[in-house]
Amino acid sequence: MQRCRFAIFLLALTAAALAFAGDADREARHLRRIKQLTFDGSRSGEGYFSPDGKQIVFQSTRAPLKPGEAENPFYQIFTMDLRDGELRRLSPGAGKTTCSFFRPDGKRALFASTHLDPGALKQQREEIEFLKSGKERRYSWDFDDAYDIFDCKPDGSDQRRLTDAKGYDAEASYSPDGKRICFCSSRDGDREIYVMDADGKNQRRVTHDPGYDGGPFFSPDGKWIVYRHFTPDDTKAEIAMVRPDGSGKRQVTKLGAMSWSPYFHPSGEWIVFCSNKDGGFGNFELYLVRPDGAQLTRLTYRDGFDGLPVFSPDGRRLMWTSTRAGGKSQLFIADFVEPWTEGKEESGKRKEEKKTAFEPAAILKAITYLASPALEGRKTASPGERKAAAFIEKSFRASGLRGVTQQPFEFQSGVGLGPGNFFEATLGAEKTAGAVDADFVPLALSANGEVEGEVVFAGYGIATQGYDSFAHLDVKDKIVLVLRFQPEAAPEKERDRLRHFAPLRMKAMTARERGAKALLVTTGPSSLPRDQLITRSGDGSFADSGIVAAQLSRKLAEKIFAAAGKDLKATQDALDKLETQGGFAMTGVRVKMRVELKKQTATGHNVFAFIRAGAPDRLNETVVVGAHYDHLGYGGENSLGAGFEEIHPGADDNASGTAGVLELARHFGKRAKSLRRDVLFACFSGEEIGVLGSSAFCKKPPVPMSNIVAMVNMDMIGRLTEQRLAVQGAGSSAVWPRLFERFAAGLPLCVVLSNDPYLPTDSSSFYQAGVPALNFFTGSHRDYHRPTDTADKINAPGEAAVLELVRRVVEDLATRPDRPRFEKVAERSPMGVGRERLRTYLGTIPDYTEGDRPGVKLSGTRPGSPADKGGLRAGDVIVKFGGKKILNINEYTYALDGAKIGQPVEIVVQRDGKDVTLKVTPEQRR
Repeated sequence: MQRCRFAIFLLALTAAALAFAGDADREARHLRRIKQLTFDGSRSGEGYFSPDGKQIVFQSTRAPLKPGEAENPFYQIFTMDLRDGELRRLSPGAGKTTCSFFRPDGKRALFASTHLDPGALKQQREEIEFLKSGKERRYSWDFDDAYDIFDCKPDGSDQRRLTDAKGYDAEASYSPDGKRICFCSSRDGDREIYVMDADGKNQRRVTHDPGYDGGPFFSPDGKWIVYRHFTPDDTKAEIAMVRPDGSGKRQVTKLGAMSWSPYFHPSGEWIVFCSNKDGGFGNFELYLVRPDGAQLTRLTYRDGFDGLPVFSPDGRRLMWTSTRAGGKSQLFIADFVEPWTEGKEESGKRKEEKKTAFEPAAILKAITYLASPALEGRKTASPGERKAAAFIEKSFRASGLRGVTQQPFEFQSGVGLGPGNFFEATLGAEKTAGAVDADFVPLALSANGEVEGEVVFAGYGIATQGYDSFAHLDVKDKIVLVLRFQPEAAPEKERDRLRHFAPLRMKAMTARERGAKALLVTTGPSSLPRDQLITRSGDGSFADSGIVAAQLSRKLAEKIFAAAGKDLKATQDALDKLETQGGFAMTGVRVKMRVELKKQTATGHNVFAFIRAGAPDRLNETVVVGAHYDHLGYGGENSLGAGFEEIHPGADDNASGTAGVLELARHFGKRAKSLRRDVLFACFSGEEIGVLGSSAFCKKPPVPMSNIVAMVNMDMIGRLTEQRLAVQGAGSSAVWPRLFERFAAGLPLCVVLSNDPYLPTDSSSFYQAGVPALNFFTGSHRDYHRPTDTADKINAPGEAAVLELVRRVVEDLATRPDRPRFEKVAERSPMGVGRERLRTYLGTIPDYTEGDRPGVKLSGTRPGSPADKGGLRAGDVIVKFGGKKILNINEYTYALDGAKIGQPVEIVVQRDGKDVTLKVTPEQRR
């Protein structure tokens, strides 16, 4: 995964991970391998297990399952097979439904419904129109008097009405022997607990206290009913128990909060329920308690709603409804660790699902070669990249793929020195020359040119609110000398604030805007790394900063300071202690220098091949399966390791994804006859330096982009931990949530969907070209972009499980009759992963493939963003922002961060060869 343009992505990801780490650790005491079960529809919840634990029945609002079915905005009842994700509607499809439950023999199921209400269809139509208006109702319990209780077979047939009393009848469940049903009814005015025979006969009232009594469930031995009891004013609720004949009532909890949705553990020794006792009115958590009220134990620790918990028939799993995934209620499931086994090794683990189609040994073999020293880190355009490309090509051919192609693309790989670089300082009567790349190092961001002038020292070269190195200094037509970094001894909060303005490009832009001829930088004696010379490998952009710029060695800088009657260390000490901010004219010092840099280009190579569809009803369409195979080589500026000159193997990033492409190609190579669409397998280079390979592919595709129905990308899939797999870009098409609900159900994976398609990986190139695109990612780790990302740390069985899920998705895409519809994502996902650190939001999407041209070219804008509203569009090149000249992406970022939220800013773009002035109002980033 590339770092240079999207460095903030992993910082934000790490911050999010740290924020949840404490909660996850506490939850893991009793809940292991938490997994989201439902993804599709606007909301799902209140699920219950079948007697054999292989299916669930639940309520959900979602699109019709079959063509021709009427749309219903209210809850309907569905069953899901936990082995293969097969979904079936159990309720009639009309009216409102709620509160389902399987009979203990599994042959019938209960639910409550209003479908017999003559006004049900009118209510549906009115609700659909309300939702189309863009409004959204706040959720509240629905006690419609038209609710009655029904039972039916698990396929929805043979529906029978069990209650017909006037008033609300719902919240029904069977006794352990299946002969009785307990339920809630308002037929007598208040909502109370009732019991009836399984055929609806002998309906009798159980509770008689003022206040709402509901949510009843039998104990495992059938001798008790556990339920929630509300105070008459509905402000508090406690868990209570009563015998089915109405005797023996007792209160289980005395928490003084809203505690409800109780359910017995199959052992009968625990009751699980939810309460807001620790989180305020809107934050509900799960708790365990003994039937006698002892040993209250908290299970969950997440903001929002966690409630409606139920145990599996064997007591080993817990399922509940939660809003932890994006704020909408969905079903989650976890392995349950009972309090008395806490801390002990788990025994009798349930069997994981069927074996995948992929061998861990084959996966690891490919990764081991790609991450071997012989490939030297697979840097784009390096000999190691070419060896990797040859290996990929050979593997494609061995799998029987057709049209195996290496697609070259040229890019600017760096800058080199021209013949005319020199430096000369006049120090009073003495002239001192600086040896090129020893005392005088032209910077990659420098403009070419020769300058001469007086020297002014401007401290750390930072200018922002509350700190100005240029205060009272005249730098116009002068050469500015500054220190690298920011004040070293400043308080941590201030140092962190100033660090944002410390990059060399920022300092170059600041000096240029104040009229300076050139910028010189040096490392002060108190700074680390001590006098390390800056390389010309670039900072992710090789565009020049519009000013001649170079680094001076500390030795040469000290000599210049001495000639001006100053001491470099004493000057830095004063700046570090914030005793001063600015600088001074360096009397008697003049500099003459010339910088001449040459653009260096190189050629990277994508490798792709086809499996041609062989089904009789084949379509002229293509599915792309991709991953980048390049890495960092020996490290360089993008390394996070301590040493830059060491092979970075990139086993997870992204030999793992490359191995995934090769294994999927091998698998589908034997199954071409079943495919209706071609599958193009692509391994991209240049991802680590700005998704260059995939961008080049999309600009010169081997098939028309309009024929590509979807792109499935894998970037870092080799470190599966706690079975958690992130699938990003799910907002790019409405089909994705249902696919993952279906295909992940029977796999040992905890899938976390993120809608955000604006990612620092190759899927974003396809999304910006209008193609629905996904990215699979097992998460960051401490070896990311370090020499320690080695093959021995790969979780090959975990990757095999990931590939099984990818296989199912690709197979569906290659065989389904319709193509996924592309969706524009207006905002980033609620998860916030990858969110920029900037406070100011504009919604522009830069095109990172434009090399060193001045300005910032856009590949698009986010729908509904300030940029979109202000008229910016794909192809525009931003050259001015708020009156500031913009030469590159870094300067644009600095300018954007300095803009004021809510105040219009003038932006000048080049469009079709002309300057166009637009006004855009930045918003606060959410």
